[in-house]
Amino acid sequence: MYQNAVKAFPILQNLNGSIFGKNIKIHLASTNEVKENPLDFFVSGKFEEWQSLQTKKNFEREQVLSLISLPERNKWLFAGIYTVNDVKKNNDIFKYDLVEDESFSALKGRLVIHFERPGRQSYLKCENWSESLFLHEILEKKLSVSEFPGFNRVSISKNELDMIVENDMKTWKTALSQVSGVYLISDRKTEKLYVGKASGKENIWGRWCAYSKSGHAGNKELKTLIEKEGVDRSSDFTFSILEVANINSDENEIFQRECFWKNILFSRTKGLNKN
Repeated sequence: MYQNAVKAFPILQNLNGSIFGKNIKIHLASTNEVKENPLDFFVSGKFEEWQSLQTKKNFEREQVLSLISLPERNKWLFAGIYTVNDVKKNNDIFKYDLVEDESFSALKGRLVIHFERPGRQSYLKCENWSESLFLHEILEKKLSVSEFPGFNRVSISKNELDMIVENDMKTWKTALSQVSGVYLISDRKTEKLYVGKASGKENIWGRWCAYSKSGHAGNKELKTLIEKEGVDRSSDFTFSILEVANINSDENEIFQRECFWKNILFSRTKGLNKN
């Protein structure tokens, strides 16, 4: 399919003719060993910070071409080209001073590239692979958090939740502030579950805003976890809705439904609920 397809690297060179493969390291950003998904960081506007922290001196070239793995096989989202200004080591972490080249901002988050990754390699010399980067599509809009998908389709990362709350996204706020119910937090790192209920002010929206602010919203076990491992640990959390309460449900009924889900999901004995 891609033998005679349009090559992607010349498209980038048309935007800035000063980029050359021999000066660039390609970063194939994908879910790492601690289950951090760079796509989550991208849609929440935190990808640059995430990428700047490396466990090895991976960016020993003038520039970095950043591609983020998409769910579809061999598809990568263009996340920009960055100039490497400096690198400093702190304990076992290398922190790079990366400055984005604004020449490519029009395609950042829109250009989707087809590339067959060689094994599990994540850092490639661009001159060896630039001819293997093919144009798949150019999205109409920059990839971002979508509008509210419906209660039974909600599954968002903590980073996506932060973006929704920070931008006060109308469709999400309107839907979640109108209903109470039972929600689920899944910890991707440990695969443990936390079941909670929301029935107070602004319902689920108000409760999830509290998670966005602190990472734990006052829940004892989650608070202990974050105090021990740091607030960034909450980026491993995924939020979904188990059940929306009937408009006539009272506090006790919602509590009983919360207990029901805790029991069938074993979130007390094997998860993050302690009551």
